[in-house]
Amino acid sequence: MVKATIDLIKERPFLGYGAGTEKDLIHRELKSRDLDLHKVHAHNQFLSVTFQYGILGLSVFLFILVSIFLKAIRHLEYTLIFFLIITSMLTDSYLDVQQGLFYFALFGSLILSYRIEKKVNNSQ
Repeated sequence: MVKATIDLIKERPFLGYGAGTEKDLIHRELKSRDLDLHKVHAHNQFLSVTFQYGILGLSVFLFILVSIFLKAIRHLEYTLIFFLIITSMLTDSYLDVQQGLFYFALFGSLILSYRIEKKVNNSQ
């Protein structure tokens, strides 16, 4: 599936195919290679983002991840959570399902808001 995904990305690298197109197009590509699998997707969040939104979308996604990472390394208690999120993104496309999106938003918000909360408490 990864090879089929990469081959399709090469056809539209800059803007991708659009949201929600991944499963159908990858399934069609695998079928053309005589592989008839069901419930197919990239099994990698970075490939999934690149497939749907291209290099431009991947750049935005990486910017968000780098922003969260820079906050996380300043606060040791969040660093492990961040690396767990990144590791999980290498093995599946968790942001394509509601639960994965929820946890990413929850923990990403916690990491990014940590300094804001600390500033408010120090100013009182």
